[in-house]
Amino acid sequence: MTFENFGKNEPFIKFVSNKTGYCYCYEAFECSETYYFLELRQEGSEKFYRLFGNIIDAWKAENNIKPEGLTYAAKFDKMKSPDLLWEIKEGKLIQVSGITKAETDYKKLRKQEGAILQSGGLKINSDFETYSGSVKTADNQTYYVKTVKAVPQTPALVSRNIGLQNIGNGFFEFKDASIYNDDLFTLKKKVYHTNIADNRIEEIDFETGLAKAVVQLDMSERIVTAAATENYIYFATTNKELFSIYRFDPATNEIKGLSNIQTAELKYIANASTGEKFAITINGFANRVQLYHSVSKTNLTSGFSSTKVKYYTIFDKDPAVRLINSRQVMSPDLTKFPFSYTGLVSSAGFNSERVLLNLYKDNDGKYQKLGTGVYNPNKAAYDSIKT
Repeated sequence: MTFENFGKNEPFIKFVSNKTGYCYCYEAFECSETYYFLELRQEGSEKFYRLFGNIIDAWKAENNIKPEGLTYAAKFDKMKSPDLLWEIKEGKLIQVSGITKAETDYKKLRKQEGAILQSGGLKINSDFETYSGSVKTADNQTYYVKTVKAVPQTPALVSRNIGLQNIGNGFFEFKDASIYNDDLFTLKKKVYHTNIADNRIEEIDFETGLAKAVVQLDMSERIVTAAATENYIYFATTNKELFSIYRFDPATNEIKGLSNIQTAELKYIANASTGEKFAITINGFANRVQLYHSVSKTNLTSGFSSTKVKYYTIFDKDPAVRLINSRQVMSPDLTKFPFSYTGLVSSAGFNSERVLLNLYKDNDGKYQKLGTGVYNPNKAAYDSIKT
């Protein structure tokens, strides 16, 4: 039994028979060695996998059958761990180990044991220890692998001189022009800079005049926006297909990826044929960040455009990416129509169960009252919005 698409929009349980016989028959003479259980959402699939796995583990223990690899209880704990990497995206730097003779190109690959390579796209195997997919060596050779261990590598943190000058009365001037072009934000009385060009987040050291990198990513995953709460830095990256959300703890220098059913909707890649363009921004508050993801479509003939914005909240104490609301913003061709339609909404969430919506203006220009949305764990979103 395996859990496919864990944490995504359409999870399912997959059953595969043992070496003899069939595992599922739905009509006489119509049997299959594989059965897909598609009826449950994420929460129900998790519960089914955990409970039925407990039965299998108990049956094996009762009959003195040693499990091959992890028990289902251990697998479930692995799946729920925020540190588990289900996949290592193409282009990420990795260190490979555990190369065995089972690999097709074992003689060539064994020379890469411990080397720093590029992922060609790797997915975790059912043992939750090894990956399959492809890797690319320093001399641009691609090898397909079945069961290698792979650990993502982070580029070394660096510092750079930004020509900081104290001009008196508590004011400072930066000689580095990039500081003016990118985002500055504060955390625990320290100033940070989102260095888009060099793909890192830096702390500004006013004593030494240096910008010290605290987060540094390789160029396969570009940082696009960042913001801070009172305790953490949140930032979004893109691999040219999807946006990913991360949380950085300056106290421990730990980076955690925030992934659940909602993050699969955070598209990035533009579609020239439909005129779609995607964008994302993060705003910081005391105990949470607000995330805005938008997709814009423009009719190149008429000039008519529309933008759909989805609003998400991530709380420090419960770091799940949760959908709050969505709004459609439409703009007619202003050469023909002297007006446009707008819709604005923001949030002032105060805990993980409820979120308080601010005043917002609807498409008719009317201001709506404050509203409260109740979080629905089955949908992984806020609903029951009342004004």
